[in-house]
Amino acid sequence: MLRNFIYRMAIKIALRHPLPRMIPTSPPASRANNYFAVELFYDETDRRHALVEADLGHAYKGIFFNEAFGGGHHCSILKPQVSRLRFKVRHYYHGYEISTHSALLFILQQSVRYPFWAVTKDKARQYLFNRKTLVRYDRIELLRVFVQKTTDNRNYAVDTISLLQDLYSYRGFGHPQRQSVTNHYRLILKSFSETGDLAFTNGKYSLTGQGVATLAQYELEERRFKESIGQQKLVGKLTLVVIFVGILQALATYFAA
Repeated sequence: MLRNFIYRMAIKIALRHPLPRMIPTSPPASRANNYFAVELFYDETDRRHALVEADLGHAYKGIFFNEAFGGGHHCSILKPQVSRLRFKVRHYYHGYEISTHSALLFILQQSVRYPFWAVTKDKARQYLFNRKTLVRYDRIELLRVFVQKTTDNRNYAVDTISLLQDLYSYRGFGHPQRQSVTNHYRLILKSFSETGDLAFTNGKYSLTGQGVATLAQYELEERRFKESIGQQKLVGKLTLVVIFVGILQALATYFAA
């Protein structure tokens, strides 16, 4: 009884701002969004669910979706039955999408204006992130990223956009340097494809054996270079020691004479 009351209260709140036929998904139109989508699921697989559209008094009007048959069909959901279903609400708010899987939690969130504070907090973090300079990866650093990612996931493949998210998180999409950085990586990825270090298939880039060999060869040469520098420094130090010993011997001979 209490569970049913909570469900109905949550749906009542959500229906104050029902979904329009078309939801703006990109700014500036999406910044004015303030809509709710209530979904009631009939099983744990998410294959059968209903989207609540309106309150008919004794029941809710909705659209029923069944993955097996596809499409959507008009339906009615009796109010005494709603608490037997699994609850989910999506809040399209000022360009964000906030999902909640608990009717009670949704009511509490709305009572304390959680969406407003969550969006304000995220915008503040984005502002601070935008004040930083996006550090660009050079060719070898980027190739090393591909090797590390492919080691974790052998099917790792990305386009320029998903690579940007992997390197800087989703906040990279809102950074003022996004376009220039994206162009930078687009050129590098294309050059890797031309040299055979990356394969370009179905619009995505993936690591090849040639790429692994290229990185291994670079690291080998880098290690040899560091060893050479170390040897040169050692020779320099030994030379200073020999000179110092020679000076001491000369002084000793001079004073002995």
